[in-house]
Amino acid sequence: MHLRLRQKYNRKRIDGKTALVRKQLREEDRRYLQGVTYVLPKDLPEQSRLDFQHYLLYAVLGTHAAAPVGESVRHILDVATGTGRWAYEMARTFPNAQVIGLDMEEPISPIGGPDNYTFLQGNLFAGLPFADQTFEYVHQRFLVLALPAKQWPFVLSELVRVTRSGGYVELVEGGGTFLHIGPATTQLKQWW
Repeated sequence: MHLRLRQKYNRKRIDGKTALVRKQLREEDRRYLQGVTYVLPKDLPEQSRLDFQHYLLYAVLGTHAAAPVGESVRHILDVATGTGRWAYEMARTFPNAQVIGLDMEEPISPIGGPDNYTFLQGNLFAGLPFADQTFEYVHQRFLVLALPAKQWPFVLSELVRVTRSGGYVELVEGGGTFLHIGPATTQLKQWW
């Protein structure tokens, strides 16, 4: 599968020649959610970046899930699903599981998913709208720069609250220090 990102270009005369110059997006050209502490944009360029990031991570890891979930998994939650790409791929990978992608806002270009994929609008900062111990596998990734530091204890407590005993909470974040790592992270560190 190939993903082609589109960028805006302007033609500009430089020394009698026409050149293509990448147009820089200014902050006022970006769309941000108002009234919430989420700090990244929610627009088409950001959606393209998130999809590219998804496919890049998949190419590096060779899997969508680092946690050792098997075919018996029946309830999967993707918190801050963004474009919904990861949740969609998990629904295809685990056709017997109900996969829910939760985010503050529906993707700008929603992807149609298999019947076992559902998008749910919700605000993580207000608490997850699920009963305790609902999911065997809860996934969240690359929010370290999107969530204010003071929100992390609450967010983590919510992820754990909705995860069944014996289930998995998977946080995929960047950085150079890893604690209590599994085999996939060990492999990633060797490549890094």
